[in-house]
Amino acid sequence: MKNIYLVSGAILFAMLTGCNQHAAQNPSSDVDMSKGTPSANQGTSLIEAPLDGRSNATEGLASNQSIKGEFVVPRGGVVESFDVQVGNYGNSSAGRLTVHVCQDEKCSDGSEDLAASKDNMYFKIPLTKSLMLVSGHAVKYVLTRSSGDNRLAVYTYPNSEPTSTITLPDGKVLPRTLKIGLELAK
Repeated sequence: MKNIYLVSGAILFAMLTGCNQHAAQNPSSDVDMSKGTPSANQGTSLIEAPLDGRSNATEGLASNQSIKGEFVVPRGGVVESFDVQVGNYGNSSAGRLTVHVCQDEKCSDGSEDLAASKDNMYFKIPLTKSLMLVSGHAVKYVLTRSSGDNRLAVYTYPNSEPTSTITLPDGKVLPRTLKIGLELAK
């Protein structure tokens, strides 16, 4: 009888682990890939980083690691938050994400507790001051996991603009972009 419980427990563990790994590699059903925007933010006005939404990959972000990136904004406006798609492994990530975002000489910063994040969705980081963005100009950012434990991943996608790149924590530069939405003031 003990063997039945052990085998059943092992099968259940393998099934749950497999589901969690699948969720980290592929957005959940709450992500509307046809529009390139997680459905939780539909109805808000976002300036999104141009990307090829047909495939994605995840990059782990440990405590005190940063990912740098840049992309040209397709339209301008006054931005109040930096939203980035994260995988927090079943809402288990802890710590803070901070961002430093600039266009030309104008910059703003933000920080938010990962406890507010939802797995495979946009994670909203409010900026300390609004940032006026100009269409057609490059936005540069540094996204840092300033503290925390448990795994955290950010989603990367192939770029659809040759100027969009990310620099991984190890210094490797890729022709990819994070899934970013810059939320406009209402």
